[in-house]
Amino acid sequence: MDYYFNTLVTVSNDILERNEFNFLLKDKPNEPNDSGWVIFSGYEEDEFTSHPDNFQVVALGVVLNVDDSILAFINESPLCAYERNEFGKFDRIHDYDWETYLSE
Repeated sequence: MDYYFNTLVTVSNDILERNEFNFLLKDKPNEPNDSGWVIFSGYEEDEFTSHPDNFQVVALGVVLNVDDSILAFINESPLCAYERNEFGKFDRIHDYDWETYLSE
């Protein structure tokens, strides 16, 4: 149980407002409890995502309370991305453009 409270993820404020997320990126962690996950609702515009104030660091448990189906891949190695498909399941994005993401 401690894992879910001590492991941190970065989330868009839009997730907390909508209580929904549809897109996840796992980058390399920045500190010991950081999971590396950055999670988006999928509705954010570029202008929204360009402002750090539109994101929060929360416990993994907060996100799991919204949708715990991500437990199947939450321990993936860094540099992976997932997107919810039309059936409500998450699919791994094998051709995600990490060069563009990492240069932002």
